[in-house]
Amino acid sequence: SSIPLPEIPVKLRCTICNDLARRAVKLPCCEQSICGNCRDKLPGVCPVCDHSPLTPDICKDNTALRTTVAVFLRTAEKK
Repeated sequence: SSIPLPEIPVKLRCTICNDLARRAVKLPCCEQSICGNCRDKLPGVCPVCDHSPLTPDICKDNTALRTTVAVFLRTAEKK
């Protein structure tokens, strides 16, 4: 289900692609949250702060954001 961008709160968006941060992880270098899709495609250098090296496996799951996104999605489905 695709949610229109204006309806996605900024704090629930991926720092890189600006879409909903599904499977959210936190970048270890700059603490920014990104979605799982962007994590899977990390180029080896942080697209936010230019830190390198950066590999997908050193990104930590952002469990708090994942929970918030799940609640947001459940609420959006009820609308």
